[in-house]
Amino acid sequence: MTLDDYCSKTRFPLTTQEGLTPRQQMFLDAQNQGDLETFSESYPLSRRQQRLLRELQDKAAARPALLQQMLQQMDGKEGGADSGQ
Repeated sequence: MTLDDYCSKTRFPLTTQEGLTPRQQMFLDAQNQGDLETFSESYPLSRRQQRLLRELQDKAAARPALLQQMLQQMDGKEGGADSGQ
């Protein structure tokens, strides 16, 4: 999956928010996934919530590789310098 795929409203219509950077979208997705998984431990999920969670889980599987790709791109732009963050 590419970053464009990850942030595609067509591919992930329930979980993709327009106007976010890929980094912001990934952070939001991870937070929302955690919230839904925690909620599901105590309450049954609605059909919509189940679809949301499935989308988030699909995206989560691609996140490690995409984050690595983003870090490599940042290293290239910064000349490999550590930004301290």
